[in-house]
Amino acid sequence: MFNSRMFTLTAVIAMVAMMVFVGCSADEDERNAGIAHDIVDTVAESFAENIVEPALELELAGDFEAAGPDLPDDAVSRISDMIIVASTVYAVHDGGVVSYNLNDKEVRRIKANEKLNAITYHDGKVYVGGENLYSLAGSELELVEAEFIGDITALISFEYRLMIGTEAGLHQKSIFGDVGLLDNVSVTAFAADNSGLWVGTEGQGLYRWNGDEFKKRYLLRDTCIFDFVNSLASKNGHVYVGTDDALYDYDGGKWKTITDEDGLPSSTVLAIDASTWVVYVATEAGVASYHKDEISPVNKLDTVQVNTVRAKGHRLFAGTDNDGLLMKSGPMVKTVVEPFEKAASGELAATIE
Repeated sequence: MFNSRMFTLTAVIAMVAMMVFVGCSADEDERNAGIAHDIVDTVAESFAENIVEPALELELAGDFEAAGPDLPDDAVSRISDMIIVASTVYAVHDGGVVSYNLNDKEVRRIKANEKLNAITYHDGKVYVGGENLYSLAGSELELVEAEFIGDITALISFEYRLMIGTEAGLHQKSIFGDVGLLDNVSVTAFAADNSGLWVGTEGQGLYRWNGDEFKKRYLLRDTCIFDFVNSLASKNGHVYVGTDDALYDYDGGKWKTITDEDGLPSSTVLAIDASTWVVYVATEAGVASYHKDEISPVNKLDTVQVNTVRAKGHRLFAGTDNDGLLMKSGPMVKTVVEPFEKAASGELAATIE
């Protein structure tokens, strides 16, 4: 049944795209390409929400500790990384893992005895990392045996590998065992494209791995410009690099530099989400959108320091230092998971209209 529905929807998408382009002149190609992308995105989103996600939710279902009387003890503090799997947002923070279900709006938590820095989804499991590597198993963090040195700072699923970035190196975990790939680098961020993996570091530069070898990437005009990388993202042939000084957009041939002078709330870029047709850029002074070379502030989030940002359909999620987990939907921004200070004081979740 699932495969049948997938085939049917694929056929519908193809037919819609063909209808858009039939009879178009050359001058209309660019405009119609944008229309086609929007239509395909809309249909694909509906398909994901109604068919794919319910099936995946059943697969991932577990008994997290639901929010209750002990909320102040388990409330979040400094969200550092976030993913969205099916209709659930998972975020790691200084005190553990928190999830928010988009359907029933339930908040669930797993408390950790260490600061967690990174999270990813790999081979049917959610993995989180801090001093150790864990997978989510029901209401517990299950320790995963892995060989690495230093605290985990970044995680990503790359082909059949779980890539583990630490403050002391880069490692991979797979069915073939644990392998060290880079030593003496402090990994800060990952981004995968169609043919390789980008690796950002703190002080050692930007690397690209094709599966066999690493090559350091830099600009001839300033070879140190990518020494310190805060965030990475890749989409549609573009690679986005966030640093303390700018956002860099690489289209495969040239690099473009974007700063606060171009409209970013701050030139210090902390996180990038390129999972949708709009790129969202989180800075130390707020969030902006980047689309077709235009920067626009994200209303109600344009003055909030955001450490990690993720888009899901028409909703945008922002993990912060002191304001908990925020969700922007339409013109409103709502606190869906309270920060520790507000929860402990008994303050209610806020909605900004």
